[in-house]
Amino acid sequence: MSIERVQLSRVGLFLLFFLSVPVHLWIGFPDYARSDYLRPAYSYLCSFIGCVLPDFRDVGLIDVQNLQVRYAKEPELLLVLEFSLINRANYLNAYPKCRIVFQDLEGLELSHFEFDSMSFLADRTIASRSMPVGIPIKIVVPLEEPSLKAVNYELVLM
Repeated sequence: MSIERVQLSRVGLFLLFFLSVPVHLWIGFPDYARSDYLRPAYSYLCSFIGCVLPDFRDVGLIDVQNLQVRYAKEPELLLVLEFSLINRANYLNAYPKCRIVFQDLEGLELSHFEFDSMSFLADRTIASRSMPVGIPIKIVVPLEEPSLKAVNYELVLM
């Protein structure tokens, strides 16, 4: 092989690498722009090219566990909604807005209550405005008594 061919192949590989990195970063934009490490770079670039950074909120990556409606025996008998949220994303996720829907036997909605889960954290020592990754966060919400026809409930994350 001649020296010119070797140099030409090196230049070609360099150009291939140089062009493939921006394409990779653009294709991975929805995920990479949510990372703490790359978000400042994407923010800087978006100021020039006019793109919009995605929110740190993806409710599809938040799991609900231990969902129950029960009576709490605090100072007085009070109906509460109690559940845990777990962030399954690989980044800090925003606390979701929630909606509890009470239904009758036929599945018709009798009543609902919307709330911001951040407002009802059971552990008030959590100071972060974002959900940590993989750690269950307990939420306890006082509820008004639903209709006597209510036999089912559903929690919807928004």
